[in-house]
Amino acid sequence: MALFAVAIFVTFNQVDYSESAISKPFVAVLPLTGVIGSGEQIDSDVVVKLLNEAYEESKLHGVVLRLNSPGGSPVHSGIIYDAIKEKKLSHPAVPVIVVVEDMAASGGYYIASAADEIYVDKASLLGSIGVISSGFDLSGLIEKIGVQRRTFTSGENKAFMDPFVPMTEEAKTKWQAVLDETHQQFITAVKDGRGARLKETQDVFSGMVFSGAQSVSMGLSDGLMSFHKVLENKFEGVDVVYFEPRKEPWEEFAKSIGVGVILELVSTVKMH
Repeated sequence: MALFAVAIFVTFNQVDYSESAISKPFVAVLPLTGVIGSGEQIDSDVVVKLLNEAYEESKLHGVVLRLNSPGGSPVHSGIIYDAIKEKKLSHPAVPVIVVVEDMAASGGYYIASAADEIYVDKASLLGSIGVISSGFDLSGLIEKIGVQRRTFTSGENKAFMDPFVPMTEEAKTKWQAVLDETHQQFITAVKDGRGARLKETQDVFSGMVFSGAQSVSMGLSDGLMSFHKVLENKFEGVDVVYFEPRKEPWEEFAKSIGVGVILELVSTVKMH
């Protein structure tokens, strides 16, 4: 996927990214919106490349992650978290700020907790610091309708998630241990990222979701401030440069007229 950056100056005039466009001190803005995972809207491969591009610029004055995510893959969340932490270590003078819009839940908050500061709206949703794995036990149903399941495996636990076979107590214990370990990794990351600001309560790591206002009092965030206010208050007089994936022309066209219309056009072309 091609990557690019566009600069938005204090007058909000947009220009193409070039050496001249980034000749003055600037703050890099990375919009992170959507589900986290491979091939999803927030893919660690893409985000890490964008971070690297931003930090390669000598005039980098700060990084703002404009975050709106319900979560997703703990692996990709962890990779982005680690990348942010590494950049902070190698560039301690460059602040990293997260601005949460609608939500930073689960993996979204995992990423946010790596930042130096987190700002939210009073109605933002934060937290969901937990891990979930869900499914169904349909063994009773399949027995009731008289259907016999045929499954061949090599390895006694290979089919432990098969919904048509009751899960053994041993398998339940082992799978719960995996989830608990992943949850502990999440907890450790949040504690390390938030430090003494975090006020640990019985609920904070329970998977509960909190409002932006509640998150401030709990130390999950640092205050109420919008994206534009953060730029105004923290980076006054500094140019703003957006780093985000380049969309192909047909993707922009599809977005502007609607996916349904595009599909209809494609269908018409195929029929003729």
